[in-house]
Amino acid sequence: MLSILMSLVVAHAHAQHLVPPGSQRVPMLSFVLTADCAQDAVIYGIDLRHRGLGALEDISGVYAMVGPQRISTVRLFASRDGRISIPIRDLIIPACSALPITIAADFAPTASLAGEHGFILDGPQAIDTNGQVRTEVNPLPAPIRSSGEVTPSLTVRYVNLSRRITVGRNQTVAKLRLEGDPHHHQYISSIMLTNDGSANWGDLRNLQIVDSRLQPLTGMVPRLNGRTVYLEFNPHLVLLRNERKTIQLKADIYGGVRRTIRFIIEEPGDIQATRLRARR
Repeated sequence: MLSILMSLVVAHAHAQHLVPPGSQRVPMLSFVLTADCAQDAVIYGIDLRHRGLGALEDISGVYAMVGPQRISTVRLFASRDGRISIPIRDLIIPACSALPITIAADFAPTASLAGEHGFILDGPQAIDTNGQVRTEVNPLPAPIRSSGEVTPSLTVRYVNLSRRITVGRNQTVAKLRLEGDPHHHQYISSIMLTNDGSANWGDLRNLQIVDSRLQPLTGMVPRLNGRTVYLEFNPHLVLLRNERKTIQLKADIYGGVRRTIRFIIEEPGDIQATRLRARR
């Protein structure tokens, strides 16, 4: 199933008011949703509006996150009025409970320097839900500006598996080759993989990333979260200039033979890489 040959260029994340063109997972807005005590709240979508004088083309994607995990697809601006709707998947807030949500954006490598960007919730009905939720918006951050050199990139390629995936323990379910930037060292802190096949959270257990020598690179995650698995590298995975490293996703497989497994990096921002700067 994992015979896809494709290249995915990944830029780096920054949590500053000044970010280089090409930056990803830049926090733009944060708020807390609290479900009414009468019932659980299912969140279907969030309506946003762009603010600031920067061009909409500067932003290559907008999405919602809970903690480090993306909970929506990445959306682009479809109209010139600065409004955008973010569809949410698999998000239920238990009754009387609160959940912080962050709206993040990816900046295009061609983003104009000094263009200002921010987001606000688009009116009192901005949260599409089955019940009642209370929204507490954190203080709006200063507008994000694109500034400086274009951020380095990381290339990820899917590698064919040498053996067919079968039911059993410690099976290789995905293999990726990481290729470093030609000019800068970098380190990778986390990755979120999405199963685009039919296997679900009950079919795959004990997921972990290992290196080419089968040494663990991340902790072990008991199950999928919906269709995704989020894994943190500990310690961070260092990738030098032009270096290539192959990593594998291991899992115990309990599903039937009719289930399919096809792990992908659904969006470039699902792998977090940061430029490694030399110590002075």
